[in-house]
Amino acid sequence: MASNQKEHVDAAIAAAHDEIMRSLVDAGSGRGDATPAIEEHLKRCGFIDAGSTTVLRSLCGRLFSVGIDPVEIAALVFACIATPSPDDAMRNLDRLLEQTGSPAVFVDTVVHAPPLLEMIATVFGASQYMADIIVRNPGHVYWLMEKSTWDAPDTTQHFSDWLNRETELFRTLESQLGAVHRTHRQALLKIGIRDLLGEKSIQETTQALSNLADAIADKVLRLLITANDDDLTEPDGFAVIAMGKLGGAELNYSSDIDLVYVCDDADDDRMTYFTNLARRFTEAMSDATPEGYLYRVDLRLRPDGQSGPVVNSQTALRIYYENRGRPWEFQALLKARVIAGDADLGERTLVTLQKLVYSTTLSYSPLDHIAGMRDRISGNIPTHERGFNIKLMAGGIRDVEFVVQALQLMHAGGHKTVRTGTTLRALSALREAGLIEDWAADNLDQAYRFFRLIEHRLQMMHQIKTHNVPESNDELALLARRVSCGPLGTCTTREFLDILSRYIGSVRAFADRFFGDASTDAHMMLLLLPSDDPRAIEEMSRYGVQDVPRALRALHAMAYGSFPRLLDRSVRSAFESLLPQLLQSVSTLPNPDLAFIGLAQLSAACKNEAAFYRRLSSADGARDLIVAMTGLSSYLTRALSTQMELLDEFLLPPDTVAFKTQFEQIPEWDRFDASIARAGGKAAEQRCARQRAWFDRTRLREFAAVYGRKMRAPLAGEGRSWVATRQLAAAFDSAMENDVGVSVFALGSYAVNEARMTSDLDLIVVADSVDLPDITSRVQLINRSFTDGRVLKLDFRLRGEGASSPLVQDLSFYETYFAGRLSLWERIALSKCHAWWGDKDLRVKFGGALRAAVAKPFTAEEIASLVRTRQQIEMLAPKNFTVWDTKRSAGARYDIEYLTAIGMAQCAADEDHFFGLSTPERISRIHAGGFITAEERDACQDAFELYALVDYLMELQELTTPASAQKAAALSRYLDRAFAFFEIPASDGVESLLGETKARIRSCFKRALS
Repeated sequence: MASNQKEHVDAAIAAAHDEIMRSLVDAGSGRGDATPAIEEHLKRCGFIDAGSTTVLRSLCGRLFSVGIDPVEIAALVFACIATPSPDDAMRNLDRLLEQTGSPAVFVDTVVHAPPLLEMIATVFGASQYMADIIVRNPGHVYWLMEKSTWDAPDTTQHFSDWLNRETELFRTLESQLGAVHRTHRQALLKIGIRDLLGEKSIQETTQALSNLADAIADKVLRLLITANDDDLTEPDGFAVIAMGKLGGAELNYSSDIDLVYVCDDADDDRMTYFTNLARRFTEAMSDATPEGYLYRVDLRLRPDGQSGPVVNSQTALRIYYENRGRPWEFQALLKARVIAGDADLGERTLVTLQKLVYSTTLSYSPLDHIAGMRDRISGNIPTHERGFNIKLMAGGIRDVEFVVQALQLMHAGGHKTVRTGTTLRALSALREAGLIEDWAADNLDQAYRFFRLIEHRLQMMHQIKTHNVPESNDELALLARRVSCGPLGTCTTREFLDILSRYIGSVRAFADRFFGDASTDAHMMLLLLPSDDPRAIEEMSRYGVQDVPRALRALHAMAYGSFPRLLDRSVRSAFESLLPQLLQSVSTLPNPDLAFIGLAQLSAACKNEAAFYRRLSSADGARDLIVAMTGLSSYLTRALSTQMELLDEFLLPPDTVAFKTQFEQIPEWDRFDASIARAGGKAAEQRCARQRAWFDRTRLREFAAVYGRKMRAPLAGEGRSWVATRQLAAAFDSAMENDVGVSVFALGSYAVNEARMTSDLDLIVVADSVDLPDITSRVQLINRSFTDGRVLKLDFRLRGEGASSPLVQDLSFYETYFAGRLSLWERIALSKCHAWWGDKDLRVKFGGALRAAVAKPFTAEEIASLVRTRQQIEMLAPKNFTVWDTKRSAGARYDIEYLTAIGMAQCAADEDHFFGLSTPERISRIHAGGFITAEERDACQDAFELYALVDYLMELQELTTPASAQKAAALSRYLDRAFAFFEIPASDGVESLLGETKARIRSCFKRALS
């Protein structure tokens, strides 16, 4: 798991350090009210509880009152900030200081011992139960400082010696058991701290917890025997056998302990004695006392369960299992282990029973039996726990254990090495014996460790038996931070959920296939292997994937869902059928990695993932179109994922004629409404969202047309201009009382149907004999709605006198402006102009004035001046990786713009459609007029199409001119593969093609305008 969570915390602490220090000083000295500042800084550092400010001020006040320096107080605060729950850490620290007799000594001690401070703060922010132990016994802080505390091993013998020392100080059974309780808590604290600091593995922690339980069970039994008869010191003839988690030496912090009591064959009096001893032992272990309880004892695994005798003789046990033992009881015996009492008796008993468990001629099928039990358990989980119980849910802890136990029952008769009750040891032994493939063992091992760590963090918070992963986002984030404290490293909440989802899904899928006796092919293996597995990396690399772990995480999300919304078996089955086809389709894309991420985004947005997968699987055209879109455009993928109801429409066969017909009429709720815009608020925001969605629909249909080869990318601008015209016309119809005396003109790319996806819409609004302030306010309303509402960016800066002039000017102003003040560059800019809306007579008058000013030849001096202006624009191009700039750099689109504008003025000023011709039409027209040669015409046409295509492909991915060599190389790879995908020749690569094209265009530009 990654370490970026700690980096985030460190950055927040650094940013807030000085402010919090000043706030602390102010709080202690009584200067002003620092509460607002403290609240803001604490929030930035991970505090979420509003009461934390009060706790902090209480803490500061307490420490300032005994003379603690603000720097030391800050050290305490920052230690709390670095914990999983800063709120809990701060609160528990305040509780401890309240209990401490000398806060000044305590603070001085921990501040000057950073490891101790980190240890205490971590406990306070990760486990309320362990924090309570320290608060209840402040002296434990100094015990934690002793080297001998940490040098002592967490073995059964060490815990036994410790218990002996503590109980020898007391004479009564009650006081001796009290000492056992206190030692139990203190030992749990030590084990928990090592766990939280990541010093011990999951296996070492569960072994230590089991060792402690073993030692306590043995000590309690001996105390009870001694208390009953001073002459007895050894528990002869009576043994305690552990089953379940304790039997497997893999105990949790708050596990039940499953026990079976066995005794020698005895007469009735002796049996009565053993039965009473067993009852007293059970009570001493599980009854609540002022010191708490030790363990919850569960005796239901004994023969005949709750209705059977509490204690069974060795012979009775043998007879029961030989004649009446059920398959699940033999399965439970896999973990049987003697933990207390007469060890020889216990071992003799287990040897007898293990002959039955590990028989090579079992009377039942372990696979069928455990498969049936697995289904029954899943069906009996309460509905509200079914997707959250990390122990019992499909794909959880129990599935891993069932797979391992099934393999043990099937093979342990001939492989003694796999006879162990510990799941991870058994899994390792099964791998060594060749009974499970390496990749499967790796996956189950990693998943089991992760699940058990989650289980630990859930239980150690309040020392309660719980297996339910929380559902709320805040609690999941807190759990992720607690899991980050431990042996598996740190992770963000998103990473935690991704890992959890993948492990649950892969374990569930493996268990389904294992118990269903299904084979696993290479494609299926991708869903089961860890994302960094070398085999997965090799397989995915065959399909052109670069970032295999990221792509695999996307595949796993599609197959398994994302916690807490996990997908069922039917969905996974549909995805498994689709996967081979999907991999093949993705392999042809410019960016396979992006396709996987986009497909996961779409599937997560579906209401019915199984239907979505089946549709892609059964329809080659639909699959290829969806895959192409996800691999070519993160923007369109995001647009479709927010409007999955458009999927059917998107998959319709592309037809450029139907495109215009489809968007001719805009539904009322998808267009601008002046009354709603004026009112503002949520309704206005929703209307803007509807308009944005409408534009996204057009872009999706446009992509389908380009992909289906029904429309070349350069011609897609016609559709964009068309739909923008429809929306703007509807907006002015709504905002204006009528069109008398008002006209709207589009300029630039939109005027000649060449708009790019990211083009601004340049507009001029002209009025004649109307109320200019009123018209201006209406235009401003439209501008705010479209531009600020992110519907379509409108740009009015090409109006007369530019941005400093009024937004709307009357016709007489423009007639005067055109006649005397129009600059040369404005003649270039205004050479593309198209009336979009308004008064027809006004359109004609404005068009006449514009033609008189613009549609006339340039003098030689004017051309030279324009060439210098073009060179100045060239200076605005990026200084590095200029080849990828298709707009401003030498030989780029602006060269063609200036060349065609000047050429049209020189040789086609009388052209009827002078202002509305597209760039390709202009290129043809100036060639016909002799301004450029046939070779130059072809070069300009090819360049215009090339630049439009490169721009379109970059816009689909939301890319800009690269700023680093790494990004430039990535862009080059993407465009090369994109050209290959669309079967566009670029034998030496797109970068080389762009460079050669720009050189030809610049040569043409210089010759024609020299």
